[in-house]
Amino acid sequence: MVQIQSEYRRTQQDILKQNETLVRAFEKHVSRTIDIVEQSLRLLKCQFEEGSTHLNFHDLRKNGILPSEPFAQFGIIDRHGMLQSSSVAGFKKLNVSDRDYFKFHLARDTDELLIGPPVKGRLTGRWAIPFTRRIDLPDGSFGGVVGVGVDPQYLTNFYGESDIGRMGVVAVVGRDGIIRSLTKSDGSSTAGLALKSPLFGLWSKADHGNFENRGVTDGVPRLFSYRAIRNYPLAAVVGIGKEEAWADFSLRRNIYLMDAAIASLVVVLFSYVLVGLAVRLMRDQSKAESANKMKSEFIAHMSHELRTPLNGILGGAEYLQHSLSNPIERESAGIIYKSGQHLLSLVNTILDLARIEADRMPVENKPEHLPTLLQDAVEVFRASAEKKNLQLMVEIQMPPEGAGNYLVDSTKLVQVINNLLENAIKFTEKGYVKVSVVLSATTMHLAVKDTGIGIAEEYRRHVFERFRQADSFLTRSYGGSGLGLALVKELVNLMAGEISFESEETVGTTFYVTLPVGEISHE
Repeated sequence: MVQIQSEYRRTQQDILKQNETLVRAFEKHVSRTIDIVEQSLRLLKCQFEEGSTHLNFHDLRKNGILPSEPFAQFGIIDRHGMLQSSSVAGFKKLNVSDRDYFKFHLARDTDELLIGPPVKGRLTGRWAIPFTRRIDLPDGSFGGVVGVGVDPQYLTNFYGESDIGRMGVVAVVGRDGIIRSLTKSDGSSTAGLALKSPLFGLWSKADHGNFENRGVTDGVPRLFSYRAIRNYPLAAVVGIGKEEAWADFSLRRNIYLMDAAIASLVVVLFSYVLVGLAVRLMRDQSKAESANKMKSEFIAHMSHELRTPLNGILGGAEYLQHSLSNPIERESAGIIYKSGQHLLSLVNTILDLARIEADRMPVENKPEHLPTLLQDAVEVFRASAEKKNLQLMVEIQMPPEGAGNYLVDSTKLVQVINNLLENAIKFTEKGYVKVSVVLSATTMHLAVKDTGIGIAEEYRRHVFERFRQADSFLTRSYGGSGLGLALVKELVNLMAGEISFESEETVGTTFYVTLPVGEISHE
């Protein structure tokens, strides 16, 4: 049960992280789309207010002044509600003064952007989300409305770029409770529906969060994450099917419960055997002393022989991953565990890179005794080096009378050292790996030198690129994702440092890192 609870918490955290990553990317997609619409609206509004009452939308698009996507239609409406200009070929003037967006701008003397509920176009017959702004005449009075109709599905075509599963949905929802666009992973879409959801209560308290609800169109239970779109009364929402999200956990839980049930059955059967034997002994107590002795010895032997595997079974109920009885399953579990550890390391690296790109990984300098920190970081790799018969050396030079106490971000510094040492040991078959550190009052110079295979000249410019190793042969021979050095460079840059390297093929490689540090003086 302890293992199941641990698996449950870990799975729940993974689902939330996945959803939050997806909705963050989706929110950026929607924001970029709205920015494009905003620019186009302001351009049309400016041209109309400067006297261009009839705009040639075909030429504006052809010349790249207006983009083709994501727009379904451009339009200019005069102060009487008549459609004066439209990007629809062969359009006829028509009265749209009954539209809510026209009434909105007529009643408000503001430059507010209105993102209305989806409407069906009277010219195109297609659904579109109206983005509109008020037009002012030179005297400041109401001059009409400039509008852009956006294909609802364009806002949510993000699903095609991300893995949201078979039952996933992405949606853009307004604070007014109307769905601007909703697209499911099968490509079907919906727009304009009123939504009843826990979203609105959460949204009023925080601009991002998570909740569970049934789909508005299909009733499928889903796990949702949302993020408010800054400066607009909209939220980006991503939902994944609950059953699908928890499928792996449910399978593992059922296996645990099945094994626990088997263990319980063994206990019951063993108890039944013991009880049966005891009853039988009681019934046969009138038999000869020799027979009673033999039975007693049998029971004692059975108790001893069964208690040992029973303890293993009971222990295995709690620590199931270490007690599978089938050797093949045990080996498979080990492979799965190692593969999972490798995958976790890779994901952590990718997330670290993503956090750096999103400026969400601050530098946190704290007082550290740097010589001890560096020595401990190197010692972690001592066993790996000795396994390959490599010398692992460390040399630390400090300023005269320096105490060795510095302000550094120890977590990021250790990450840099770990990745450089891991690479050095991986690509060195004989010789040594040496870590040299020279400390001054303001700077740390770190060098990691190896006598490994070196880096061919034609591959050196790719060393710090992501997912790059020298060639496919190295990837097969040494493994790795090609992310380690990319992360090192990003971390060094984040700490305002510099990194470089020297390498000679078949001779070895030396990486140089220079980082600013602050010595703490003790007076």
